Amino acid sequence: MLFVLKSGFNFFLMTAILVQSHLTPLKILNPFSVNEFKIQTGMTDSKVDVYYPLHSVERRFPLVILLQGGKVEKSYYSDFSIHLASYGFVVAVLNTVRGMVIGDTNTDYFAEPMTINEAYESLLSESLNPSSPLYSRIDADQLGVVGHSFGGVVTLAALSEFAT
Repeated sequence: MLFVLKSGFNFFLMTAILVQSHLTPLKILNPFSVNEFKIQTGMTDSKVDVYYPLHSVERRFPLVILLQGGKVEKSYYSDFSIHLASYGFVVAVLNTVRGMVIGDTNTDYFAEPMTINEAYESLLSESLNPSSPLYSRIDADQLGVVGHSFGGVVTLAALSEFAT
């Protein structure tokens, strides 16, 4: 699927896959207030900004993992992520620092497929932790992955790995 998503005056061309099931945005007239939480994933030590809707009733929301474009720091996506979270999604924006090719000592921001699973597992752990602000907020059966530019390519690569 190819989406053009609008956030304020910024337009992002993003490639999206639905990993487990169809995402169902909540039908709401007034968007939710949004809060932010930061975590780090395991093996790749990726830093993740998580934006989630505030809701007074216990409710689980679909998870969307956003992969950054090449050489783009995760803070670039904060306005877009807040906007998306306000419509009933938990949005996780990854910041993966690595070389463009194996053995490259010149590192920068480049997404990679294995960070999707790491982020998913880390976020589910947070959702099960009663002391976490994400406790009982993530619907584990609804996962989406979107990527901007190079992150879109990585998203498609992950889809091909998932399909095999």
